[in-house]
Parts: sequence; C-alpha cells; structure tokens
Amino acid sequence: IELIIYIDGTDPDCRDEAKGPSGEVKIFFNAVEAAVTPSAAPTEAKYNSGNKQITLTGAGNGTTVEYTTDGKTWNALGGSWSGTTFTSVVLNDIPVELTNVKVRQKAVGKGYSEGAAVTAA
Repeated sequence: IELIIYIDGTDPDCRDEAKGPSGEVKIFFNAVEAAVTPSAAPTEAKYNSGNKQITLTGAGNGTTVEYTTDGKTWNALGGSWSGTTFTSVVLNDIPVELTNVKVRQKAVGKGYSEGAAVTAA
C-alpha cells in the first residue's frame, strides 16, 4: 500500500519548505475468521479390539473422519461409509484402555464436530 499526500495551497513567497518531507503511517487490519457451523458429533463410536477397527454412526458418505489417541493430536481416519455407518481401516495404535481415544467428523461445508469418546464394542 502506498499513501501519497499532496499539499495544496498558494504560497505568496514561492517557498518550498513543504517539499520532500517524510513520515510514517501505520495501519492495522483486524481480520477475523468467519464463524463455521460445526458438524454434528458422531452418535456412536465403538472399537473392536479383535479386528482393530473403529465403527461409528455419523453423517454419512463424503464426511471426513479423524481420530485421536492422546486427546490432542488429530489424525485422518481411513475407512469406508455404508449409509451412516463408518468402518475404519485396521488401527494398530489404539491403546487398550481407550481413555483418550475420540473421533470427530466434518461434513461438507461445515467445520469439525466435537470429539466423541470411543468405547469398547
């Protein structure tokens, strides 16, 4: 951004002291991210320790699913949808106690849902 200031007026003495001055102008733009409607949380999330898969009931085909094992770091969860039921790929990093294991989903045009606790199947 370039700001040009022009000084206009008559100068009866033809003086030019106003030429060549410098200054500083600071402008701050406060950008705020638009509010995003969150997706609905999965209605049920179960982990089957036998086949090492998470099955959840959620929004359905086209919905992105993520999971966390520590309650902090979210990872993409591969798998497939059948109606509103999602079955994950085989997961080898799910801890036995399931304490911090959660899933969340993101429907098209919406933000991520709140994390839903994964329970034993």
